[in-house]
Amino acid sequence: TPAVCLVIVNEATGGGGGGTGGTAGSGPTPGLTDGFEYANNQAMVGPWDSSCELSPYGAGVMDVSSTQAHSGSTSLKLTFPSPDSEGGCFMNRYLSAPTDHFYMRVWVFLDNFANKTGVPTKMWQAGKQGSYPNFWGAIPSGGTQWGVAVTNSFGFVGMVSGGTIPLSEWACLEYRVSMNTPGVANGVITAWINDVEVVNRSDLLLRGASDSGNFNTPSSNIALITTYRQHGHGIGEGTTGYIYYDDYAASRAARIGCGALSDL
Repeated sequence: TPAVCLVIVNEATGGGGGGTGGTAGSGPTPGLTDGFEYANNQAMVGPWDSSCELSPYGAGVMDVSSTQAHSGSTSLKLTFPSPDSEGGCFMNRYLSAPTDHFYMRVWVFLDNFANKTGVPTKMWQAGKQGSYPNFWGAIPSGGTQWGVAVTNSFGFVGMVSGGTIPLSEWACLEYRVSMNTPGVANGVITAWINDVEVVNRSDLLLRGASDSGNFNTPSSNIALITTYRQHGHGIGEGTTGYIYYDDYAASRAARIGCGALSDL
């Protein structure tokens, strides 16, 4: 099946910028990878700090599955029964150290999936517990458009959309996040689809020079990834939709690209 590489980069210029970003190559040595090659759900709870173990171990919500796999034999399967899966569970994966510069790549397969009109589907977020802003990879209301939602920033809250995730084929989704200089509106969101730039913002105030009162501080950074199962359903009344994730890769150093985990 064909593969589409969807790239979202959220970076900063000036003092808040840094890191490497622009052209995708073979990618850096990542600080975190996960091909979801687990024997069962319970084995997955070790690397992931998961609320899913209460259900138990995410059965029927988030599952290790051999139904689809981008590489290897298994992936992470999220199930969305109709009429809408308003909740479910989440899984946290912590970075080795907090960072102002974060790069993430995920392969995604949408199978008979639609999101609820009026509510975005949260896929995953990069952020820090008890701190803002957070950066969500999300599907906005209606359709399968994908973008980055910025929540509780100092001066910008909104969705920057970067393209459409195709149905019934693997798509490579990638973004970079670099915090702005505190108090300076030099945050940038740049987006590519298959290395073609489709979004470029360079005026975003993501964190302030002082505490905003909503847990946004000058020292806000990124310390973990949270994967969600929330809001979505099947296409057609009474049907079930699915999202599969595979070949997670994250780095604090440089853009990863869409290469195989074995090549990183």
